[in-house]
Amino acid sequence: MKRKTISRQLITNIIIPVVLVLLAYSYLNYRYNKSELQKLNTERLSQIQQEVQNLITVYDYGMRMNEIHYEARMEKVSRQLVEIFADSLDPKKADLFTLCYNLELDTSKESVYIIDTNGVIVNTTFLPDLHLDFYARGEGYRNTLKKSGANDFVTDRFSEEQVTGRIRKWSFIPTKDSLYLIELGFLSAEARQLKDMMLETVNKIADKHNDIDQVYLAMQVKGETFEGIPDTTLQNELEEVLQSKKNKRLLTETDSMTVYEDLMSIDIVLDETTMFSGMVLYIKSNDSQERNLISQSVKRFVWMVLLALIILIIIIVLRARSLTRPIVNLTKKAESITTGNLHERIQPEGNNEITQLSESFNHMIEQLQESYETLEQKVVDRTAEVVEQKNIAEHQKHLVEEKNKEILDSINYAKRIQKAILPQDKLFNAALPDSFVLYKPKDIVAGDFYWMEETKNQILFAAADCTGHGVPGALVSVVCHNALNRAVREYGLTDPGKILDKTREIVIAEFEKSDDDVKDGMDISLVAIPTPTGSVGAGRDLRLQSPLQIQWAGANNPLWVVKKDSTIILEIKPDKQPIGKYAEAKPFTTHEIDLEKGDTFYIFTDGFADQFGGDRGKKFKASSMKELILTIQNLSMSEQKERLNESFEVWRGTLEQIDDVSVIGVRI
Repeated sequence: MKRKTISRQLITNIIIPVVLVLLAYSYLNYRYNKSELQKLNTERLSQIQQEVQNLITVYDYGMRMNEIHYEARMEKVSRQLVEIFADSLDPKKADLFTLCYNLELDTSKESVYIIDTNGVIVNTTFLPDLHLDFYARGEGYRNTLKKSGANDFVTDRFSEEQVTGRIRKWSFIPTKDSLYLIELGFLSAEARQLKDMMLETVNKIADKHNDIDQVYLAMQVKGETFEGIPDTTLQNELEEVLQSKKNKRLLTETDSMTVYEDLMSIDIVLDETTMFSGMVLYIKSNDSQERNLISQSVKRFVWMVLLALIILIIIIVLRARSLTRPIVNLTKKAESITTGNLHERIQPEGNNEITQLSESFNHMIEQLQESYETLEQKVVDRTAEVVEQKNIAEHQKHLVEEKNKEILDSINYAKRIQKAILPQDKLFNAALPDSFVLYKPKDIVAGDFYWMEETKNQILFAAADCTGHGVPGALVSVVCHNALNRAVREYGLTDPGKILDKTREIVIAEFEKSDDDVKDGMDISLVAIPTPTGSVGAGRDLRLQSPLQIQWAGANNPLWVVKKDSTIILEIKPDKQPIGKYAEAKPFTTHEIDLEKGDTFYIFTDGFADQFGGDRGKKFKASSMKELILTIQNLSMSEQKERLNESFEVWRGTLEQIDDVSVIGVRI
């Protein structure tokens, strides 16, 4: 193994932390600068937005001052035309050029439009717009014209014609018979100059900032697209911002930079009849400043690291020389001692920690030399002690194995006893020919048990789950099994609910004999099947009749019924209380269920559904158990038992079985 010198270790142990600190400092400094830059960028965008808002305010004021010059004259001309058309002159066929001449209108700049109730221009002095259908251009035009037609005289703000790009002032007035709408459109060179001046000022905002490529004020007339925006996708984004009044940022990544497109809502007040939809401020910028910040931060970090490394290496090398000389001498003496020369001693040098180390080392060698002389005898003594302890350990192991064997023999005998109280397979199959019992104890003995009792007119059987499993559960199962027998044999009960009531009473009475507060008990699912009247045992026909009405009661465990050819399981809910002490105990409910030939029902404990397994080590769950039972309905009952057992073992895999498993299935 290659040894590391002190100088190399000092360099490694000091330089790496210093580099990490510098790296952390540079990263935090970069994050701070980036945050400040983003904050400044947000403030700058807000300032630009406010600056544009102020420009629009000044522009709007100038426009309104210019509009005042037009409105009085437009209203006068509009009302004159209304009176002219009221004197039986058809607006659709009138010679508008002659009328304009008589009203001293310059048709090169002042146009007249006659619009019918369908939104179509049927007569005009601006011939390119003749037969233009406003309604076909969108709901914006339709709503504006309808609102204008419902008023006496209204004017709209200056707006730009989509085709010619000229700015006109518009007014609307209905004829007296309301069949037509008279529209006037007056051109304004001053309004054109104001708008161009305002847009030019907005566009020049980008010249003040290196990382802003473009500032553009997008305007929209109702039913039209935004002016000067050919990109359809950008048109849709602008429309979304205009409608939502919420700003939006679009990002585009390139090889050299990230391009930002900020769409900012402009707050303006619109008249109800205006044809103008609104404005959205478009600002196109990039992250060149941020990339420059990263580049500068990296350069500063590299120079800081290089400078720090040079200074640290010089200091470490000079300091290491004064430290390594006595350490080298100490190392040589130590190597000599390791060869067995315990008489070797180190000559201390200086007055520091290394001097103290040399003195301590000499003292340690002296003690080692003394210990070495008595080591052989100690080895002999210790060997004898180890042999004696080994003999004691083997004897104790033998005793433990004997005790374990005695305990295991007792448990196996208990298993024979517990098996003796369970119904014999041949008796169970004779009483219920088309059935199965899947019984899988977790340990040698179990807390689960199944029970069957035949009376003169019925067969009673149950699947029970006593508190715990193993030996404790088996002891509780004996008490509960005996209680069931007494409830039927001694008290002559046949109703499942009353049998469970009496069983609970007997179990509680048995446990109350103890000085301790015993709250053990069981969950159970109990079925009573009527049989033909006759002698008990093999002397009568035990084949189940159809139709058949069974009785059932349950303590925490349900009854599942699958009708013939059905794809669902009918679940009969149990009473939510155990057989044992319970604060809110109440009489158990007896349910009556009508069954037909081919119907199947199941009673069980919770061990199957609660078993962990599968790919993720999760519980099997009752829902999965239902699905499994539905998939095996076409099988015989013995095949169902095999399939259930196989599915359980596959699900469990290599995991330990966590509880006893009992499942009983009966087919009518």
